[in-house]
Amino acid sequence: MKQTIADLSDYLPEIYSSIIAGFDDAIKYAKTSPKVLDKTTVSNIVSRFVRYEAKQRFPGYFIQNSSRLAVLAIGDKLIKLKKLDRQLFAGNIATKQADQFVEQRVLPGFEPSTHLHAGWVTDPTGLKIEAVYLTQPAAQRLNHWVFSISEFIENGMIMPQPPIIEAMAQTVDLPVQKPTVKDGARVRRIRKTGSL
Repeated sequence: MKQTIADLSDYLPEIYSSIIAGFDDAIKYAKTSPKVLDKTTVSNIVSRFVRYEAKQRFPGYFIQNSSRLAVLAIGDKLIKLKKLDRQLFAGNIATKQADQFVEQRVLPGFEPSTHLHAGWVTDPTGLKIEAVYLTQPAAQRLNHWVFSISEFIENGMIMPQPPIIEAMAQTVDLPVQKPTVKDGARVRRIRKTGSL
Protein backbone atom coordinates (compact mmCIF):
# COMPACT_ATOMS: atom_id res chain seq x y z
CA MET A 1 0.00 0.00 0.00
CA LYS A 2 2.73 2.47 0.96
CA GLN A 3 4.55 1.84 -2.33
CA THR A 4 1.34 2.35 -4.31
CA ILE A 5 0.68 5.68 -2.57
CA ALA A 6 4.32 6.73 -3.08
CA ASP A 7 4.09 5.85 -6.80
CA LEU A 8 0.90 7.89 -7.18
CA SER A 9 1.67 10.81 -4.83
CA ASP A 10 2.46 13.21 -7.71
CA TYR A 11 -0.84 12.30 -9.42
CA LEU A 12 -3.16 12.40 -6.40
CA PRO A 13 -3.71 16.20 -6.44
CA GLU A 14 -4.89 16.06 -10.07
CA ILE A 15 -7.05 12.99 -9.41
CA TYR A 16 -8.60 14.85 -6.49
CA SER A 17 -9.11 18.00 -8.61
CA SER A 18 -10.67 15.96 -11.44
CA ILE A 19 -13.20 14.46 -9.06
CA ILE A 20 -14.06 17.77 -7.35
CA ALA A 21 -14.32 19.78 -10.60
CA GLY A 22 -16.26 17.07 -12.45
CA PHE A 23 -18.67 16.64 -9.54
CA ASP A 24 -19.27 20.39 -9.17
CA ASP A 25 -19.87 20.84 -12.92
CA ALA A 26 -22.26 17.88 -12.98
CA ILE A 27 -24.30 19.16 -10.05
CA LYS A 28 -24.55 22.62 -11.67
CA TYR A 29 -25.68 20.96 -14.90
CA ALA A 30 -28.23 18.76 -13.11
CA LYS A 31 -29.66 21.74 -11.19
CA THR A 32 -30.26 23.68 -14.42
CA SER A 33 -31.81 20.73 -16.24
CA PRO A 34 -35.39 21.44 -17.33
CA LYS A 35 -36.33 17.89 -16.38
CA VAL A 36 -36.58 16.31 -12.96
CA LEU A 37 -33.69 13.90 -12.72
CA ASP A 38 -33.73 10.82 -10.52
CA LYS A 39 -30.80 9.86 -8.28
CA THR A 40 -29.42 7.26 -10.72
CA THR A 41 -29.44 9.71 -13.62
CA VAL A 42 -27.64 12.35 -11.56
CA SER A 43 -25.09 9.74 -10.48
CA ASN A 44 -24.46 8.78 -14.12
CA ILE A 45 -24.09 12.44 -15.08
CA VAL A 46 -21.58 12.97 -12.26
CA SER A 47 -19.55 9.92 -13.35
CA ARG A 48 -19.40 11.17 -16.93
CA PHE A 49 -18.34 14.68 -15.88
CA VAL A 50 -15.64 13.27 -13.57
CA ARG A 51 -14.27 11.03 -16.35
CA TYR A 52 -14.32 13.99 -18.75
CA GLU A 53 -12.28 16.07 -16.28
CA ALA A 54 -9.79 13.22 -15.83
CA LYS A 55 -9.39 12.88 -19.60
CA GLN A 56 -8.59 16.61 -19.83
CA ARG A 57 -6.09 16.53 -16.95
CA PHE A 58 -4.44 13.22 -17.89
CA PRO A 59 -4.08 13.22 -21.69
CA GLY A 60 -2.71 9.85 -22.78
CA TYR A 61 -3.31 8.23 -19.39
CA PHE A 62 -7.06 7.75 -19.66
CA ILE A 63 -7.85 4.62 -21.66
CA GLN A 64 -10.90 2.57 -22.49
CA ASN A 65 -10.81 -1.04 -23.67
CA SER A 66 -13.15 -2.73 -26.12
CA SER A 67 -15.44 -3.70 -23.22
CA ARG A 68 -15.91 -0.02 -22.31
CA LEU A 69 -13.79 -0.23 -19.16
CA ALA A 70 -12.54 3.35 -18.69
CA VAL A 71 -9.53 3.74 -16.39
CA LEU A 72 -6.57 5.95 -15.65
CA ALA A 73 -3.48 3.89 -16.44
CA ILE A 74 -0.54 5.19 -14.42
CA GLY A 75 2.46 2.87 -14.45
CA ASP A 76 1.21 -0.57 -13.44
CA LYS A 77 -1.92 0.82 -11.80
CA LEU A 78 -5.42 0.94 -13.29
CA ILE A 79 -7.66 3.45 -11.52
CA LYS A 80 -11.44 3.56 -11.91
CA LEU A 81 -13.15 6.79 -10.89
CA LYS A 82 -16.22 5.77 -8.90
CA LYS A 83 -18.76 6.98 -6.38
CA LEU A 84 -18.21 5.19 -3.07
CA ASP A 85 -20.84 4.33 -0.52
CA ARG A 86 -20.48 5.22 3.15
CA GLN A 87 -18.60 1.98 3.80
CA LEU A 88 -16.10 3.05 1.08
CA PHE A 89 -17.08 0.43 -1.49
CA ALA A 90 -17.67 1.17 -5.16
CA GLY A 91 -21.09 0.25 -6.47
CA ASN A 92 -20.57 -2.18 -9.32
CA ILE A 93 -23.08 -4.06 -11.39
CA ALA A 94 -21.98 -7.69 -11.06
CA THR A 95 -20.38 -8.39 -14.43
CA LYS A 96 -17.43 -10.61 -15.28
CA GLN A 97 -15.31 -7.53 -15.94
CA ALA A 98 -16.30 -5.85 -12.67
CA ASP A 99 -15.49 -9.04 -10.76
CA GLN A 100 -12.11 -9.33 -12.51
CA PHE A 101 -11.31 -5.73 -11.62
CA VAL A 102 -12.16 -5.90 -7.91
CA GLU A 103 -10.57 -9.34 -7.53
CA GLN A 104 -7.30 -8.03 -8.98
CA ARG A 105 -7.31 -10.48 -11.91
CA VAL A 106 -5.65 -9.67 -15.24
CA LEU A 107 -8.15 -7.90 -17.48
CA PRO A 108 -8.42 -8.71 -21.19
CA GLY A 109 -6.33 -6.25 -23.17
CA PHE A 110 -4.27 -5.11 -20.16
CA GLU A 111 -0.96 -6.13 -18.63
CA PRO A 112 -0.99 -7.45 -15.04
CA SER A 113 -1.67 -4.44 -12.84
CA THR A 114 -2.90 -3.20 -9.48
CA HIS A 115 -6.56 -2.19 -9.66
CA LEU A 116 -7.69 0.81 -7.61
CA HIS A 117 -10.78 2.95 -7.12
CA ALA A 118 -10.41 6.70 -6.75
CA GLY A 119 -13.80 7.64 -5.42
CA TRP A 120 -15.91 10.19 -3.69
CA VAL A 121 -18.35 9.94 -0.81
CA THR A 122 -21.23 12.40 -0.83
CA ASP A 123 -23.26 13.90 1.96
CA PRO A 124 -26.77 12.43 2.48
CA THR A 125 -28.26 14.87 -0.06
CA GLY A 126 -25.83 13.72 -2.74
CA LEU A 127 -25.08 17.35 -3.61
CA LYS A 128 -21.71 17.76 -1.89
CA ILE A 129 -18.56 15.65 -1.66
CA GLU A 130 -17.57 14.82 1.91
CA ALA A 131 -14.26 13.12 1.08
CA VAL A 132 -12.21 11.53 -1.70
CA TYR A 133 -10.49 8.17 -1.22
CA LEU A 134 -8.20 5.75 -2.98
CA THR A 135 -9.05 2.09 -2.33
CA GLN A 136 -7.67 -1.23 -3.45
CA PRO A 137 -10.57 -3.65 -3.73
CA ALA A 138 -10.14 -7.34 -2.86
CA ALA A 139 -13.62 -8.53 -3.87
CA GLN A 140 -17.13 -7.11 -4.09
CA ARG A 141 -17.78 -5.29 -0.78
CA LEU A 142 -14.22 -5.88 0.49
CA ASN A 143 -11.17 -3.58 0.32
CA HIS A 144 -7.52 -4.49 0.91
CA TRP A 145 -6.94 -0.92 2.10
CA VAL A 146 -8.32 2.62 2.02
CA PHE A 147 -6.37 5.88 1.74
CA SER A 148 -7.87 9.36 2.23
CA ILE A 149 -6.82 11.58 -0.67
CA SER A 150 -8.74 14.42 1.00
CA GLU A 151 -6.64 14.13 4.14
CA PHE A 152 -3.47 13.87 2.03
CA ILE A 153 -4.36 17.14 0.23
CA GLU A 154 -5.48 18.90 3.43
CA ASN A 155 -2.17 17.97 5.12
CA GLY A 156 -0.18 19.66 2.37
CA MET A 157 0.51 16.35 0.63
CA ILE A 158 2.31 14.93 3.64
CA MET A 159 1.41 11.34 4.45
CA PRO A 160 -1.30 11.41 7.14
CA GLN A 161 -0.82 9.29 10.23
CA PRO A 162 -2.00 6.58 10.05
CA PRO A 163 -2.19 6.57 6.23
CA ILE A 164 -4.87 3.89 6.07
CA ILE A 165 -7.90 2.78 7.97
CA GLU A 166 -6.17 0.08 10.00
CA ALA A 167 -9.14 -2.22 10.33
CA MET A 168 -9.30 -2.54 6.55
CA ALA A 169 -5.55 -3.03 6.10
CA GLN A 170 -5.55 -6.58 7.43
CA THR A 171 -4.71 -9.37 5.00
CA VAL A 172 -7.83 -10.75 3.41
CA ASP A 173 -8.43 -14.37 4.38
CA LEU A 174 -11.80 -15.48 3.10
CA PRO A 175 -13.28 -18.84 4.14
CA VAL A 176 -13.39 -21.67 1.63
CA GLN A 177 -16.89 -22.47 0.41
CA LYS A 178 -17.80 -25.68 -1.37
CA PRO A 179 -19.14 -25.14 -4.91
CA THR A 180 -22.76 -26.02 -5.54
CA VAL A 181 -24.87 -26.25 -8.65
CA LYS A 182 -28.39 -24.87 -8.58
CA ASP A 183 -30.61 -25.16 -11.65
CA GLY A 184 -27.53 -25.60 -13.84
CA ALA A 185 -26.05 -22.30 -12.70
CA ARG A 186 -22.31 -22.14 -12.32
CA VAL A 187 -21.15 -21.23 -8.84
CA ARG A 188 -17.55 -20.27 -8.22
CA ARG A 189 -15.44 -21.26 -5.28
CA ILE A 190 -14.00 -18.64 -2.96
CA ARG A 191 -10.38 -19.50 -2.35
CA LYS A 192 -8.29 -18.46 0.63
CA THR A 193 -6.45 -16.04 -1.66
CA GLY A 194 -9.53 -13.88 -1.75
CA SER A 195 -10.29 -14.44 -5.44
CA LEU A 196 -13.49 -15.98 -6.70
